[in-house]
Amino acid sequence: MQPLAQDVCRFCALASIAAAIGFAGNHVRTVSLPLVYQSKASRLEFQVQTITQNSRPRTAATPQNATIATASIISLEQFQQCAQPGQALVLDARPQIFYSLGHVPGALSLPRNDFEAGYARLKPQLEKDRAQPLAVYCSDADCEDSELVANGLLKLGYSRVLRFKGGWAAWQEAHLPEDKTP
Repeated sequence: MQPLAQDVCRFCALASIAAAIGFAGNHVRTVSLPLVYQSKASRLEFQVQTITQNSRPRTAATPQNATIATASIISLEQFQQCAQPGQALVLDARPQIFYSLGHVPGALSLPRNDFEAGYARLKPQLEKDRAQPLAVYCSDADCEDSELVANGLLKLGYSRVLRFKGGWAAWQEAHLPEDKTP
């Protein structure tokens, strides 16, 4: 056999072994990684469905064609009012690392990328008064995480969900107070 053919055979054998180890490792994980890419929205939707299934009695089912309201978009001035103590629960939809680097004072971290765990951690505060306004923000006007988190909260039955589209960037540009505690 020629050296090139031997190298190709070795490469194929190693690639097959690596794939087999990867599939086997994924199979034994408590939460398997999907084999097909899922968008941010579909991953969050799956987490919302998991929360819903774990928190509702098996007899209560949400109709498939149920209409879910959309979050109201608010201005910087309105968001500043929400950030005042006792006005609303402010939620930061950015990943935890960005939250720890700086966030709106009093805001709680509910990252889109780990919505299920963040929701479980915040559930007592969120459930205390389901009618309280929830104001969600993320990085900037181009960030879709606040929209995804807001929609997830609406699907979980929260009725007063507000969304500040300007996000952390607009808050900083206005030179408003920041908190850096995790």
